[in-house]
Amino acid sequence: MNRRKGSMTLCLLLLFSMLVTLSAGALYYVSRTASEAYLYQQGLSSVYAAESGANVALGRLKTGAMGNQRFTLSVNGRRVKVTVTDTSASRTEGTVTSTASDAEGGYKRTVRITYTREEHEDQRIITVTNVSS
Repeated sequence: MNRRKGSMTLCLLLLFSMLVTLSAGALYYVSRTASEAYLYQQGLSSVYAAESGANVALGRLKTGAMGNQRFTLSVNGRRVKVTVTDTSASRTEGTVTSTASDAEGGYKRTVRITYTREEHEDQRIITVTNVSS
């Protein structure tokens, strides 16, 4: 009977050890997944803000503003720095660079757009030729 009691205790100890190990593994997985989801969400917020800044710049170009300008905006708690630069002497080609980051300067994301500009029947036409991020 003593032997049976000892083997039962050993089995319970092994079972308890397995449960602790499985619980620790599950807790690690959940915390790691939550952390990765948070980092992904922060980066995605910066991407959206940078895209918003680029869209504002393209809108300004469409309504008559010329290149070679800089401005800063705030989009959903992100600081967005936008630079518009003419790349041709005729001012018909240029680039828009929009960089967004959180308040501490982290989670920085940049969108870069090249464009052409032409006047047609009293309308300014902006054509995006390349987008990178």
